[in-house]
Amino acid sequence: MFTRGLVVLGLVLGAHSAVAQTPDTLAAELERNRQACDAGAMRDCSNLGTMYRNGRGVAQNDTLAVQLFRRACDGGNRLGCALVPRMSPRPRPHQ
Repeated sequence: MFTRGLVVLGLVLGAHSAVAQTPDTLAAELERNRQACDAGAMRDCSNLGTMYRNGRGVAQNDTLAVQLFRRACDGGNRLGCALVPRMSPRPRPHQ
């Protein structure tokens, strides 16, 4: 359980790659994930959601990230299922 939490945390924070990424490699990663997700690879939908969540290679878009995590989850990807609740809107403090 602890290890799974660390894996999820690492992916949410975008720490899954130790290689320095350039705009070209990010664009290639984005396109690979997009094509694979469209083809039904749910892991890649989750990866794409993480890119949007973190604004890595794309403009940050939490709404799209949640949609991609839900798609991955609906397709049986456990990481997508684990990330959906973490993307719920945070309550604002009363002012």
